[in-house]
Amino acid sequence: MRAAAQLGSVVLFAALPLALVPLLLHAAGSDYLWDFRKEYLPAGRALLDGNSPYPHALSQLRSHANYVYPPLVAVFVAPLTWLPQMLAEWIFVALSLAAPALALRLLGVRDWRCYGIIYLWPPLLGGLSLGTISPLLALAVAAAWRWRRSSPALGAIVLGATVAKLFLWPLLSLFAIGDRWRAALVSIGAALVAVLASWALIGFAGLADYPRLLQELSRIESPRGYSPTALGLALGLPREAALALALAVGLPLLVAAIALARHPRSEVSALCCAIAASLALSPVVWLHYLVLLLVPIAAGRDRLALVWFAPLLFWITPGTASNGSTWRIVLVLTFTTLTLVLAARPARAPREAR
Repeated sequence: MRAAAQLGSVVLFAALPLALVPLLLHAAGSDYLWDFRKEYLPAGRALLDGNSPYPHALSQLRSHANYVYPPLVAVFVAPLTWLPQMLAEWIFVALSLAAPALALRLLGVRDWRCYGIIYLWPPLLGGLSLGTISPLLALAVAAAWRWRRSSPALGAIVLGATVAKLFLWPLLSLFAIGDRWRAALVSIGAALVAVLASWALIGFAGLADYPRLLQELSRIESPRGYSPTALGLALGLPREAALALALAVGLPLLVAAIALARHPRSEVSALCCAIAASLALSPVVWLHYLVLLLVPIAAGRDRLALVWFAPLLFWITPGTASNGSTWRIVLVLTFTTLTLVLAARPARAPREAR
């Protein structure tokens, strides 16, 4: 009986992920590494040439192949443009594959089955095949949690994560751990300096129009995602009402994250609320953003438990975008909520930060 259980574990947590990851990468077809090929690499090349990486006209945003992040992200990608593109792609894929496993390592997970099951999660598989930076963001959030009691480390990591993806700004609530709000202000200031310095490399091209670019991007992309805003739009609400719905969901979660972070026994719950607030307040949420769920799960449980299987429910709603389907949005929001609720009650004390 034990031998059969061990064989089943090897098949489910080792053989299946090893077969599924390359299969899905191959099956991505023309979408393979879309973000890396169509957004990050072109932006890196433009930056090295001293040109703006941003679209010349807002109408280009409908092509879904535009760089829309602060230029600091392009700065980090730029060195890969010096390499042959195939080699650059291999390096990026290798980093993206390693990042989730390293995140679990940082969070103190030692059960090998946990390392296998995350590579069966649709959010992670989708992020890998599309060439997104979501797996790397999960590593950054895991590192922020690992060193949450070190103001310099936490500040630097949160700075990098929020500059790369602005929707992660609610992670600033982690500074409530130990009342490190002065460090939070320093981090915000440092982030602004870093962003402006990277923009200076291209003569501040696109800076004045950047808020309008984000607004237009939100208008185009939010109906296709999995956010509360997308749900409101799918239900026929006016855009302003849909955004109000997102605020009604996200702001209480942010307040809860700050309140819970002040109590050591509730830190994992605070992390869950901070991630939930990030997802709720962002008008645009793709399925691959949900790879961030591995952080609160691993923060509370270093061995395989029911919550590790919860993200497998996303197989019911395949596809990185909802395309305005109400039932898909409802299911993804329900599964995300279920996962965070299960993760919010840790089965072990949080690993002590260093």
